[in-house]
Amino acid sequence: MEEKDKDYPELSDPKWIMDLAFLVDMLCHLDRLNLDLQGNEQATGATRKKQTARYATLVETLQENFATRFHDLHVKRPQITFLVDPFNAETDCLKALLVKDEAVAD
Repeated sequence: MEEKDKDYPELSDPKWIMDLAFLVDMLCHLDRLNLDLQGNEQATGATRKKQTARYATLVETLQENFATRFHDLHVKRPQITFLVDPFNAETDCLKALLVKDEAVAD
């Protein structure tokens, strides 16, 4: 882009790049899923049912992965809110630890 004298400040923002990479990754998975579901034009009814069941399983697995992966963020939301806007955070939000140091022996 610099060679073409085009300025896109997003390309120097690591958070934006990570969001873009996540989007590309998800679209790649959805594209593969779409191609798998389309399959052969001459697919039988049984094959379509099997593909639909596979799709449902993949969607359920994806939902479970999101729920487990981002559960910690939901639990730590009050502390994160304090970091973003300390003036509007709950007063007792810092009672719980934000990060647990697992290297330290109890």
